[in-house]
Amino acid sequence: MVLAAASRLFWVAPAPSLGPAQVEKLVASARSMGFHEIVLSTQQADSLPTALLHPSILRTGDSYAFDGQTIAYHLRIEGTQGQAVALSTLGSIPIVVIETTDWSVIPWENLIAAGQSRPGSRIVVVVSSVSQAEVALGSLERGVGGVLLLVTDAQQIEALAKLRKAATPHVPLELATIESVSIVGSGDRICVDTCSILRPGEGLLVGSQSQALFLLHGETVGSSYVATRPFRINAGPVHAYVLMPDGSTCYLSELHAGMSILLVDADGRSRTAVIGRIKQEVRPLALVSARVGETALHTIVQNAETIRFLASAASGPGGPVARAVTELKRGDQVLVHLTDGARHFGMLIDESLQER
Repeated sequence: MVLAAASRLFWVAPAPSLGPAQVEKLVASARSMGFHEIVLSTQQADSLPTALLHPSILRTGDSYAFDGQTIAYHLRIEGTQGQAVALSTLGSIPIVVIETTDWSVIPWENLIAAGQSRPGSRIVVVVSSVSQAEVALGSLERGVGGVLLLVTDAQQIEALAKLRKAATPHVPLELATIESVSIVGSGDRICVDTCSILRPGEGLLVGSQSQALFLLHGETVGSSYVATRPFRINAGPVHAYVLMPDGSTCYLSELHAGMSILLVDADGRSRTAVIGRIKQEVRPLALVSARVGETALHTIVQNAETIRFLASAASGPGGPVARAVTELKRGDQVLVHLTDGARHFGMLIDESLQER
């Protein structure tokens, strides 16, 4: 199963014709609406206050860079020759940003169709209105991998935020059966403190294998000894993968304040939250081994009663069930998200991989 919907990118770029004051106002609006994927030219970035600048995607010529690394390339389609060049890049460039000289759906559809047989590239199209973005995201039922909206006013950003919310993915979950829980020593573990109050049954998808992520519950359940921390998920050791809003994975060690994270509930519904703080501390760890059919899964978490695995759907009788790692036993069932393929710099690719 591939989390196709979650891979959608929603990028905002102030139009090149705007002055510094207008750019600053639009970037501030985009930040306030939860957009971190703001595309800026070098000139626009140089005019912004530092507080608004980071994090941003910087465009220099035909390349896009984030945190100093090139993440995408820009291709301008002018007629059939330009389309042929764009088609030739599919499968070799992680993100291809497509701009057409005359707004047309046909080149997008051709690229989407070709991309199904050449996976490995995400197609992002440049649009000038949210209505164009809706068309692009729905082309050939599959839709493009994302949109880059050129904005001139805050109303466009607000409309794109609504479209992004409507496109928030449903994450497929299934039950895995616990085989064993064993103490493995101590290590550096990460607590993710969000800027949101978590709902019962909500947490992060985390795992030691990129193809098998366990749904770890937020600290919304109290006990006699520990108060609730309804903004926190005790996620696991620094090496673990965590599912991000764009469908990619990050190592827990890579997370930092200001990033967006994907919250998922026991019914597979998701939303994004901003990270307010990361806590890294040395704690005792436990290895949790499970199985779905013939597939063996495992992850490592802190060995404490505040770390809970979601064990049933939120819509079931009595609501979601969360079991502490200290209480798990052989035969118990927990919710997991499985994917096919491997990860390359966090992106899902069609490649065989074994992680033990």
